[in-house]
Amino acid sequence: MESVNFKKAGILAIILTLIIIMGWEFYLRNKNYPISFNDDESLWSTKRKEIYKPIDEATVIIGPSRIKFDLDIPTWENNTGEKAIQLSFVGTSLRPLLEDLANDKKFKGKVIVDITEGIFFERNEKMSNRSATKALEYYKKWDPGRKV
Repeated sequence: MESVNFKKAGILAIILTLIIIMGWEFYLRNKNYPISFNDDESLWSTKRKEIYKPIDEATVIIGPSRIKFDLDIPTWENNTGEKAIQLSFVGTSLRPLLEDLANDKKFKGKVIVDITEGIFFERNEKMSNRSATKALEYYKKWDPGRKV
């Protein structure tokens, strides 16, 4: 008899949980919040400052979303013994990032570049470079207040 009560309580808990989650999702969708993950300039800047490791300890990876999502960082690190520093952006040309690394006199590391032709050869550079340019500007103004 007690197991019947636990079954009812369990079913009720599952139903209430689903109602709350669906209600929250409905609320957020009606407020026009986009579905996203944390991929902002501050997080990118945290990774960008790690590029100054010795050449045999780390590899910098830049490019669009294909390499960002298709490279398994733990597998890379297990197979190479090197840290992978992921500086890729979704839907963004790598040109501003590559130029920034090339002009950084303190950077002496390796870079793996992934090119998606449609983005790399985009005529509207302002559009295809937007995320990378925004992150680079943020990084250059990255003060202790922003780090916290």
